[in-house]
Amino acid sequence: MPALMNFKLTVLLIFLLVFGLFSCKKEDTKDFVKQAKIAAEYIKTEDNMADLFVLFHKALHDTTLINTGEATIDSALVLYNQNGGSAESQFSFDFGNDGIDCPDGKLRKGLITAVLNHPFDQPDAIFTATFTNYMADSLLMQGQFSYKNTGETVGGQLKYEIAMEVSFFSELIKTLTISAQRELFWKSGYDKPYKTINHVFAMPGGASAQYFGFEGSSLPLTTITTTITNNWIIQVSCFNSIKQGAFEVSLNDGLVTEILTGEFIDVDEDGCADKIIFKSSDNNFGFPYYF
Repeated sequence: MPALMNFKLTVLLIFLLVFGLFSCKKEDTKDFVKQAKIAAEYIKTEDNMADLFVLFHKALHDTTLINTGEATIDSALVLYNQNGGSAESQFSFDFGNDGIDCPDGKLRKGLITAVLNHPFDQPDAIFTATFTNYMADSLLMQGQFSYKNTGETVGGQLKYEIAMEVSFFSELIKTLTISAQRELFWKSGYDKPYKTINHVFAMPGGASAQYFGFEGSSLPLTTITTTITNNWIIQVSCFNSIKQGAFEVSLNDGLVTEILTGEFIDVDEDGCADKIIFKSSDNNFGFPYYF
């Protein structure tokens, strides 16, 4: 009898251990997917900001715009005006009130205005943009984006800086804010500044963000900290501006911190990324996000 009882206890113990392991695994998967979806919402904002950088860079080097004061760039009606007797100039990017289908497949609407303190090929030139009812697909943006020429050269590459303080809204509910100050290095094409299709940039650094969700929370639900672990490569010729790169993202909900990694993937092998793979810190789980 004792032997039979010991056998039953052993079987019960094994069952509980196996059931417990599977239960933990299921819960871990659920938690990972939740965190990965938040990370995907964040990376969506990075994608939009990279698109804006490309738009602004094209405008600053568009000969038609500079010579005539007007041009259509990536479906936006762009106007340029230099203040008489001043080095300062003004730009506007008008996507209209009803929205325009853009070459990268996004529907954009609204207005972006910008001020350039002096010609952008001069050191310390700063292009500063703000948004008025500007939307990319369902995301409304508010805040400020700046692009600065430092006048420095590092390792044979021209050095620039980007700073952004932008909030994103979905149906008037604030979903996420992002704050970043990054260096940016012009890798190739700077010998032909007006042929922007060949321009390629490398971006190291990171960002901080606050995720508010889609339920109208007045306080952030998750704090996001991102470190770029393999330089993001921005290629002007790509519809999805970030061509390649990798990053680590930390998500803290006030109780626990989860670490995920992300890598830009070129699925169709056209030279441009169209997917990101998020992975858990132990590489046990993966989550795809398509642009």
